[in-house]
Amino acid sequence: MNSAPSTLLALLLIACSGTSEDRPGAGPGDAGDGGNEGGDTDPGDTDEGGDGYDTGPIEQVPGGDGEVIFEPDGGGFLYEVDVSLRSSTGTGELWYCLAPPTEDDCSFREYDEPFELDESMVVHAQLRIGGAADETVARAFFEVDDELADWDTNVPLMVLWSDDDKPSSTSDRVPFAVTVIDADGGRIGLTDEPESSGRGRIRLRGSSSSSFSKPSYDLELWAADSDDDRPEEMLGMPKDGDWVLYGPYYYDDGLIRNALAYQLSNDVGRYASRTRFVEVFLAEDGRSVRERNYMGVYTLVEEIERGADRVDVTELTPDDVDQPELTGGYVFKRDRPDDDDSSLSCGSAGGAIYFEYGLQAVDPEEHELVDVQLSYVDGLCDALGYATVSDDFTDPASGLHYTDIIDVDSFIDHHIINVIMKNPDSFRLSGYLHKDRDGLIQAGPVWDFDRASASADYRSSYPTWWDAWNQTSDCTPVFEYGWYEGLFNDPEFSDAYWTRFEELLDGPLSAEAIDAHIVDMADQLDEAADRNADTWSSRNFDDETALIRDWMQTRVAWIGDCIATYENPQSCPG
Repeated sequence: MNSAPSTLLALLLIACSGTSEDRPGAGPGDAGDGGNEGGDTDPGDTDEGGDGYDTGPIEQVPGGDGEVIFEPDGGGFLYEVDVSLRSSTGTGELWYCLAPPTEDDCSFREYDEPFELDESMVVHAQLRIGGAADETVARAFFEVDDELADWDTNVPLMVLWSDDDKPSSTSDRVPFAVTVIDADGGRIGLTDEPESSGRGRIRLRGSSSSSFSKPSYDLELWAADSDDDRPEEMLGMPKDGDWVLYGPYYYDDGLIRNALAYQLSNDVGRYASRTRFVEVFLAEDGRSVRERNYMGVYTLVEEIERGADRVDVTELTPDDVDQPELTGGYVFKRDRPDDDDSSLSCGSAGGAIYFEYGLQAVDPEEHELVDVQLSYVDGLCDALGYATVSDDFTDPASGLHYTDIIDVDSFIDHHIINVIMKNPDSFRLSGYLHKDRDGLIQAGPVWDFDRASASADYRSSYPTWWDAWNQTSDCTPVFEYGWYEGLFNDPEFSDAYWTRFEELLDGPLSAEAIDAHIVDMADQLDEAADRNADTWSSRNFDDETALIRDWMQTRVAWIGDCIATYENPQSCPG
């Protein structure tokens, strides 16, 4: 039933330009105001004169004539450390300066010999050829208190420190120095050589979890001399500047639920964020890193955003207002809005379909979209809603069948991952969607499973029942929520869904495959989990691991029996 892209575009543009009589409730959303955090600073600007100091702006030139080599390459030290600089090619002049993470500008002096640090500091350096500077680079050095001299681990380490206080709200963006040390199958301490070191910033994240004693953070890697992104590979994950530090706490004392769900999604062929387990130290107010700065086990996660190695959709600019450029790429989600966010109230078929929250722009963000782009998404969303409630599954205004609008296979796989994990908030919260240029709407990536799979949230306690509707209305009825109710009313969609589910249960979602992931993840954290539990008084990690393993075995078996026994497995009782 899929029509050609040009036909789809033409029909949608007609539908989007229709009047309220054509489609009740249709209309574009309002674009929000944008903002820019911080500002760029010329790395050559100085505020301090004197012999040996640079007192004026320096011309910036492209790289290619060498780079600055730091020895050591950032990281932790006990008491003091001698830092030396050299040019990778032996040519040019080296200049450097020192600053805390909150400052992106400092007075450069010419380097002539190693210098000593006896406190935490960011070292900025330039290689100048013929008086012109290559880009400014920076490495973060942090003092380690001697009480941690012998501390070590078999899990990668992340050390965050700042001369400022840590963030106190989701709107509080605080510059921090960020250092990553990879265990790489061995053991590491705080003074071992880092994989990555430099400036960044952190922000509290989560609508309900931001107030937890062990919070999660947005992490952005920054350039040395500005708040521009500094894309870097992190622990084997593809290069990027935007990350999430997820802190499993209370609901997920098993520490692995998000990582497990994302792995299963990738196993079935649907991109989800890559993850790595890390132990985190977070020091503020310029202090040395001490035992009390230990934050426990975190999961370093790829932030959901557009990118060749993330959500692979075409970059959309404000100038893309004509077809086919107008058609993508977009990343959206249904979720609780932040204080300053608005959303598109679309897709409800004039109120016939219930959505708890509207559709929010993720990438590009709403302030980066122009009205015609918001109108396009709004019209497409409405067309899908009307199609799913129509007898022939076709939107009467545009003539589009739902298969002309969505990638059916992605909607099936996305649903299956949420169901097998028994995510009580699936689709209504953190419900991501994306659309490439000239492509169909895809469901996903999956996100946020800390309350799933026998977590401390009672709604995921039973391994049977498709969802928690037998216990509470405060959950997602997985076969009736949003567009899925209409989709499951179509026998073709329903048959394809159960066929795919049965196929996956014999492959990447088999009890054996899932259990192997759980055991592997638990083995990685066996030692670090004890330190995490001591810090946060968590439930016993071995007991939590056994609970998740038993629960998943029971759930997979129950789902398999339902599919094998019932003509319509939705009617399978718990």
